[in-house]
Amino acid sequence: MSDYDASTYGERIASVFDAWAGSMPTADTVEFLAGMAGPGPVLELGVATGRIAIPLAERGLEVHGVEPSPAMLEKLRAKPGGDRVNAILGDLLDVEIGRRFSLVFAIGDTVFLLASQEDQIRCFERAAAWLADGGAFVVETIMPSAMLKRDPFLLVERVEADEVRLHVGQLDAARQRMSSAHVVLGADGVRLYPIQGRFALTGELDLMARLAGLRLRERWADWKREPFTARAFRQVSVYERTPDAPPG
Repeated sequence: MSDYDASTYGERIASVFDAWAGSMPTADTVEFLAGMAGPGPVLELGVATGRIAIPLAERGLEVHGVEPSPAMLEKLRAKPGGDRVNAILGDLLDVEIGRRFSLVFAIGDTVFLLASQEDQIRCFERAAAWLADGGAFVVETIMPSAMLKRDPFLLVERVEADEVRLHVGQLDAARQRMSSAHVVLGADGVRLYPIQGRFALTGELDLMARLAGLRLRERWADWKREPFTARAFRQVSVYERTPDAPPG
């Protein structure tokens, strides 16, 4: 898609995001992140409709979030508790935030939605600069090995009398590019919700962290802290600043 940019995903999918996110492990994610946050404040990169940010704020944490999609933020602000989140409209690679945080997190493949390796490195650098002493940067992504085993893929997500929802996609292993779309077939026609980005192996993520002055503290297969192995479908990595990291 030649007109695809940082806000396209959110602008297209905002109207159905919450309904489709019902299967995501919200409670486990919130519990994990709250335990990492300490007294706060915390910052979410790609806050979307506040699925995680609002429950964290309801626990008494000061929560900030960056989101490039106006439609996503409109949904967040309309929710009960949405006013507790300091939501900032902007590109997470360029937005200026004059704060330091005990926790910065990018979950649900947010890092993979960035278009290039340079953008992903920049994301790690920004996160590192926003971290307070002793703070953590938490990154969640799908495992590329799991994606490559199913490439190309067609998943049937929903079949109802009035609607069929499919998820189709393909990967370019040489360029580490991923392109997919949710395709909804219904009485009102065909709707497309595209997703584009770049995937990276865990070792590459760790190298990006190192370049940003971060190091891996721990890595898990999910939010319940199941051990991370070669069979893992997802990974949750926790990074911290190194002693010799440049000041933010």
